[in-house]
Amino acid sequence: MATYNYSVLIQRIEDLVSNYHMSKAREELYQVKVDDVPAKFRAKFAQLARRVGDSKLSLRLLHPNVYGAFKPSNEDLIEYSSTLRKLGLINQALTLLTRVQNSPEVHIHKAFCYISRWDSLAAEKELEAYLNSPDKLEKKILVAKVNLVTCYIDTNRLDDAERLIDEIKPEVKEVSDHLFLNLKELQGQFYIRKGLYSEAIKVLREANRVSGAETGRTSLYIQKWLLVARCLNKELSSDSDEIKSFRKTIRENFHWETLRDFDWQMAKIDNDKGLMDYVFFGTPFKAFRDMIFNEIGGDIWPAFYSWSGYEAQSSYPLNLYDAEAFKMPFGMGMHRLWMLLASDFYRPW
Repeated sequence: MATYNYSVLIQRIEDLVSNYHMSKAREELYQVKVDDVPAKFRAKFAQLARRVGDSKLSLRLLHPNVYGAFKPSNEDLIEYSSTLRKLGLINQALTLLTRVQNSPEVHIHKAFCYISRWDSLAAEKELEAYLNSPDKLEKKILVAKVNLVTCYIDTNRLDDAERLIDEIKPEVKEVSDHLFLNLKELQGQFYIRKGLYSEAIKVLREANRVSGAETGRTSLYIQKWLLVARCLNKELSSDSDEIKSFRKTIRENFHWETLRDFDWQMAKIDNDKGLMDYVFFGTPFKAFRDMIFNEIGGDIWPAFYSWSGYEAQSSYPLNLYDAEAFKMPFGMGMHRLWMLLASDFYRPW
């Protein structure tokens, strides 16, 4: 296929993804033969594969560039790291980003990694470094600012969040439907933090209507915060069919961090100590646990948590922190494997 045709195909798939026609975009993408794609087009095809939810295809496309005989481009490294990040391999993604040379855009992608592991303070520094860079790309400025709103909300800098939302909202609405939906979702979060639940519901319902029936990441974020706002506003109970259905949807789409935070929000609303313990002890991210400490305090947690899974009656007790009780070689391979498997109750290993 001619180079020109690859460019046309990329643009056609990009238009489908931008307009939330994910199924059609996947159909177009799967017509591409991986081995035939020229090296210079692989990063863009990999990005499209990641955006439609096929991380395996994204890695297959870029692996020859990143680990092949030739020096990978910054675009190759950044896109490969983005797929690793989406798969939850945050440390590997950050390590790969250290190979990026002379590109201020790396600050944005490091910020995405820190946001993925709930470290908003670290992400905030990277985003501000990008925005202060004299070599920053104009087209990425709004992306950086929208994500900076996320950091401000997460760190409870609500005045800064409100100022930045008001500053960028007109331009975001003009430039990008996708970013505008992100900003509406963040505005909903802002209203929830301020206790303005009716305002949050209004904004999030509008955003949910615009996002349509797609189950992309942004759409699920909007649905999550809409359900949280409705529960806080006493319109919905946490044991309703809508809540159960949404949890099922999250799992089907492998959005484990959405599920983790949704459980945390529901646990707070219901003052469900059992669910609070489950989220706290089943979360490996220090920044997330620090957030819990800041919101709830550090004096209510037990010294240990007994995780029995789905079949408690047939479980075999393993104390991973007691060499005598573990009854296997402590610190060796089997013990380290159990520690890994028990490190996160949400993201399946």
